[in-house]
Amino acid sequence: MPGRPNVAWYSRTVSYTGSSTAVRPVVGCGNTPQKWASSNRPTTKTITQSLVYNVWCNDPTSGNGSCYTGTLPKTNTRNWFAAGNCTWGAAELWKKATGTYPSWSGNAKDWAVNAGNQGFRISGVPHARSIAVSPATSTNSYGHVMWVTRVWVSNGVTYFRVREMNAVGFNKWSERTVRYETRYKFIVPPAGVPVYS
Repeated sequence: MPGRPNVAWYSRTVSYTGSSTAVRPVVGCGNTPQKWASSNRPTTKTITQSLVYNVWCNDPTSGNGSCYTGTLPKTNTRNWFAAGNCTWGAAELWKKATGTYPSWSGNAKDWAVNAGNQGFRISGVPHARSIAVSPATSTNSYGHVMWVTRVWVSNGVTYFRVREMNAVGFNKWSERTVRYETRYKFIVPPAGVPVYS
């Protein structure tokens, strides 16, 4: 990622045939291939449909570390945000991807802090299939949230594609490409939790 020499995205496509396939992606970061500074060894998942299985690791400042959690810190069974707003739309897409609604509350601008307080990972870099949080601005005091569908780099600039509600009109879905800026925060489903398209 431009400007972040220690950040990189990798993906691996694993095909399945028949009824199911057992998958266990293991990721190691830093130090040497023989002795990783950090590793993530999630549990084996039986895959029966297409999904994204997030795995990441962070190099610890000292010692060995693992970033695997494997479960959503908290869950919710209903969408308690006001229908037609960006928060309602992002909550619906989070549910579609993770199987449960967001457990945090608040205006869009507060989502990163509120989700982080509940144990969700908040990243300063974009991730596919995460919620992008935009802070309040002079024209929008509530902030804005969007569902990230993909991330890429072009000519040294990072972009991400979003699906969002209430950007072009109340209760209307739209999609657009956003140029990454440091003001955005991203709520990421935990490593080891299958995230569906």
